[in-house]
Amino acid sequence: MRIIDADGHVAENPTLAVEAIKRWPQYVHPSGDGTPRLVIEGRRYPEDRGPGAGCPPEHGISKAADIHCRSTEGVLTDADRDHIDTMVLYPSLGLCTPSLEDPEFAAGFARLYNQWIADYCAPSQGGCAASP
Repeated sequence: MRIIDADGHVAENPTLAVEAIKRWPQYVHPSGDGTPRLVIEGRRYPEDRGPGAGCPPEHGISKAADIHCRSTEGVLTDADRDHIDTMVLYPSLGLCTPSLEDPEFAAGFARLYNQWIADYCAPSQGGCAASP
């Protein structure tokens, strides 16, 4: 029997944010507050407090030395440890897309994310799949 995790969330590595900053510096830049947040269209992302907030930092990504959630290889290693054959990955940073106000920027960001997640999943040989 195959085990499928149908609610995995990708912890995007910095390459997605770096590319977004390069392409759209007028819309995306580092928060400048010492956190790994971005400011996207004038709003901090991710936001860990208030309406629509994400996960508070104290409950976020594991700091365990053997967890490598920002790489395909690390995700697959963790999945193997849990006997998971395939993980369906939903976005984290990519979740901001529906809230983007500039339609051209939103469409471009969606295309960037879709290409990024396709490239991220490609080496997994079916071990990771992006949500449609």
